[in-house]
Amino acid sequence: MSSTHRGSTIRDSRDFYRTPAWAVEVLYRTIQLPDPTYDPCAGNGGLLEAVKQMPGTYGNRIYGTELHEDLAQVARAAGHMVVVGDGLARGWQGEHVLMNPPYATALQWVTKGAEEAATCAALVRLGFLASQTRLPFWIANPPSTVGILPRRPSFLPDGKTDSAEYCWVIWGRFRTGKTDLIWLQ
Repeated sequence: MSSTHRGSTIRDSRDFYRTPAWAVEVLYRTIQLPDPTYDPCAGNGGLLEAVKQMPGTYGNRIYGTELHEDLAQVARAAGHMVVVGDGLARGWQGEHVLMNPPYATALQWVTKGAEEAATCAALVRLGFLASQTRLPFWIANPPSTVGILPRRPSFLPDGKTDSAEYCWVIWGRFRTGKTDLIWLQ
């Protein structure tokens, strides 16, 4: 989440901002991906809830890990399988990861997803793709697909958006060496 918030003063010290369900729905409606199985930074279960609400078999096996007990409790109270722990500390081999990583440490999360998970879809700011600091990562881990969201998501309770555009960056074992750029609809 961008720090600009368009005048909003709402900040979460945990770097937690709930992902709106439509951002997940448009991803799975537009791109054929395996059923997600794991959200390593589950927060209060926003992604898990969005997946379970989609038609079909999505969400039958998805579970999560969350560092903050209070957020994990909210997710569990809503019926989601979320354990308290550090999602970066466990292995992601064989998982189909769906995540909105904490922005302050997003590179750590996407690196782990790109290198370990069977597939990984990470929601990041479009500007995350451009940086001298992250260039070595992108060269070593080119994504299979970048799906640009059709509008800015609101991560805040007041419905305001920040000043950034967002995209889903997807890695998978089905890589061709080229990255597809898709506008999600």
